[in-house]
Amino acid sequence: QISPSIGGKNYEFSSDDDVWKVNLTRTFVALTANKYEKWEHFKEKLTIPFNALKKVYSPSYFSRSGLRYIDVIRRSKLGMEDTPWRTLLNPSLIGILGSEELAKSVNAFESVSEISLEDGQSKVRIATSLVKAKDNDEICYMIDSDFSNTTRTETEEAVDRLDYFHVRASRLIQWAVSKILHDAMQPEVI
Repeated sequence: QISPSIGGKNYEFSSDDDVWKVNLTRTFVALTANKYEKWEHFKEKLTIPFNALKKVYSPSYFSRSGLRYIDVIRRSKLGMEDTPWRTLLNPSLIGILGSEELAKSVNAFESVSEISLEDGQSKVRIATSLVKAKDNDEICYMIDSDFSNTTRTETEEAVDRLDYFHVRASRLIQWAVSKILHDAMQPEVI
């Protein structure tokens, strides 16, 4: 599929199952995974469009690099339907949902923070909110973390920058969830 965009054409390619989507312009490559399993697999998939961009357009640098994760915590999938958010998530992340008295009465919740990273050049924008599950009215908790850098990144350093973001994203989600939730998600050692 070819779509017009400012400054040129935006080519969009999707896998047959719509799990993977690539957007490619002469100055931009984006890979979206609708079912994320592990960083190494994602990074391997990114190699194909990234190398195509380098081969066809030969950019010497990127003006922006970023990595975004959208995690949705659905208590029913973990058998924790009646477990309060204050038991599952870091109190710093949940605001009024941490209130024992008010949490059950909260109909909507949103929070946005932007935090500088230790490299002095990058940041993460963390947006959290209550969202409804797509297939029913279950209230879920979404953590949308968008790591980015808008300083010049040389082409050969771009993947290293994404690795840097991935490590911080892993640390963020580990900080965000309680030990109870972490254990319930049954993480695998890679």
